[in-house]
Amino acid sequence: MSKRLRERTEGLKKKAKFQSFTSRRKKKLKDSVMQKLSEDNRKDTREDPAAICPFAPSFPKDLYMEIFSFLPFEDLLKAAQVSKIWSTTADRIASWDIVFVCDITGSMSCWNEIVRCVSSIMETYSHKRIRYGFVGYTDHDGDSSLTVSKPLSFRPSEVASFIQKLVPKGGGDYPEAVMDGLNEGLKMPWRNGAKKIIVLFCDAPPHGSQFGGGGDAHPNGCPCGLTERIILDEMKRKKINFTILNVTSEEALAPMLSIFKQIMPELSTAKATKNDLMDRLTHVMDSVLQTSPHIPAPSSE
Repeated sequence: MSKRLRERTEGLKKKAKFQSFTSRRKKKLKDSVMQKLSEDNRKDTREDPAAICPFAPSFPKDLYMEIFSFLPFEDLLKAAQVSKIWSTTADRIASWDIVFVCDITGSMSCWNEIVRCVSSIMETYSHKRIRYGFVGYTDHDGDSSLTVSKPLSFRPSEVASFIQKLVPKGGGDYPEAVMDGLNEGLKMPWRNGAKKIIVLFCDAPPHGSQFGGGGDAHPNGCPCGLTERIILDEMKRKKINFTILNVTSEEALAPMLSIFKQIMPELSTAKATKNDLMDRLTHVMDSVLQTSPHIPAPSSE
């Protein structure tokens, strides 16, 4: 028997062995798996369908079950076997947590365009392995809430609805509570193993004389004690990809961008206007997703 024929025969035998599982056997296996995973590990799965998986919170539940449904129950319960399958599969499966952080003070003249573009982007790039979140920040003037947020969710329509209900107001002096907004973004329930990105929309620098914001009511920096070093070091620790979309003049944010890049050289920045905001945001999404061939391209429908 030739080597090729022998390999084909062995392959057919393995396939036949897998297919020999009866429906009852498969059901029993899956029920046992779910019971095992649920013991002391069950979480609220309404937001995250993969939350019941104790081995990898970012691992899609349906794919998890698809892989394990063909394994003998005895092997399944062996931690080494589970670990081996997870480690080899995780490298091929990407998931993303994307948070939009935006100035929502009265000076944001392009607010309506930002709402339209972000909502459209989340709909276009909707996928079961991508979660979206949103943080809006104002200023330390006491006229409105310092930050408002929508936690990371698999339901982009709910995030879009939250954003569309916001009304920009307040602002006081020229600089805004940028540090507070970014800090709120860092507090999001980021998934272990997920690719993380924060996109900041701003038209004014943070508080602090080093950022060149005229008429600063807090020239010594953020009243909450947050600094660029604290924020950016935490981003690097969490391996967050950070992008700033400047919706004002380049000169206005030049000092801030220069200081930020000294701490975080990999920071991405771009100037955006009402006319090209969608193009800029689309480029950001394409850039962060292109490293994941398992995230399909957006539908043209």
